[in-house]
Amino acid sequence: MIQDNNEENSSSSHFYISFGLIKFTAYSASNLLPIVEDGKLGYIDTSGNIVILPKFDSEFYYYTNEVESKSFEALAFPYYSYFSEGLATVRVGWKFLFITLGYSYGVIDTNGAYIINLQDDFISIFSEGLAVKNFPLRTFDFIYENKFGYIDKNNTQVIEPKFTYAGKFTEGLALTLMNNFFGYTDKLGYPVIANIFDDAFPFQTA
Repeated sequence: MIQDNNEENSSSSHFYISFGLIKFTAYSASNLLPIVEDGKLGYIDTSGNIVILPKFDSEFYYYTNEVESKSFEALAFPYYSYFSEGLATVRVGWKFLFITLGYSYGVIDTNGAYIINLQDDFISIFSEGLAVKNFPLRTFDFIYENKFGYIDKNNTQVIEPKFTYAGKFTEGLALTLMNNFFGYTDKLGYPVIANIFDDAFPFQTA
């Protein structure tokens, strides 16, 4: 199985704040943590001060946490909602009347300013200076195939969209999937370890 980045979050240390019992992780090195207010996503610092006003469309799920035989309802956020290398991915829905038809994704800095403006393609967190970006490619009329490539912080395509799965870079390599086989790609897009494996996991920094 592919190791989901959400698993990295779930294995990190957690702490809770009193309002809403929000689940946080040690994933965020910027000391900015996500909150939800009136259904909108914002960010606070570790003193509880709101740094980025809640204005983005939130994405979270509820879960029950057991602490010393007591149950608490809490929220968990997707991995890309946390800051990495001073940046986080946010989304804003586009609607027809009151129906959300889809989402546009952008990348913000720790001041809440867009460094990559909203666009239809999904963008993951940045790791080692690069982020995975989804490029829907039209293969036939009205039929799209999702391919993944990599961009830098200027939203410049660094590695062409040729993967059906692409993971974040760790130790200079990213786990990728091509032709139903896993391998490892360097930052120039070259296969350092060929895509020949039925299953594989990302390299992890000790």
